[in-house]
Amino acid sequence: MINTHRRVVAAPPERVWEVLARIGSPGDRLFPRDWGSVEAPEGLRPGAPFHHRGMRCRIEAVEPEHRLWIAFPPEHGGEHGFTLTRAPGGGTTVTHTLRSHPRGTDRVLWCLVTRAVHNAVIEAVLDNLERTACDGTLARPTHRRHRYAHLVRKVGARSRTRAAKADGVPDSAL
Repeated sequence: MINTHRRVVAAPPERVWEVLARIGSPGDRLFPRDWGSVEAPEGLRPGAPFHHRGMRCRIEAVEPEHRLWIAFPPEHGGEHGFTLTRAPGGGTTVTHTLRSHPRGTDRVLWCLVTRAVHNAVIEAVLDNLERTACDGTLARPTHRRHRYAHLVRKVGARSRTRAAKADGVPDSAL
């Protein structure tokens, strides 16, 4: 399975990379906090860990101003990342590609749940990347989350809250 998102950002690759290279750091302004978090505890370098929504991923490739690629854990199989290319007429084409081979229930979950959430998150990341690289401006309106993705997020949050309460976690810890 391949899932691709593409955006032309009105900033040169050097500026776009400068913003992208902060993903997973304490100064990360890309990943939308209301969708969880990503963390690169050892910085962006090949072989370093990259924690992504509870998954322990690994950074595969770091090519400044060109490519950032991250591998999923073997049990999930696949990889995803960003590629930057100079856009005709100026700016940078930013492409996010996800390659995965979901099996069994993961395949069903991708179709029913994960794809909608993934698409909403990546569009929000691209909005944040464009806004930050272009000093607060977007060439188009901010991506609005798909209603289904928003519903999935709400249901997931309620399920986690109920599960934590059932495990005896006090309300103040939630």
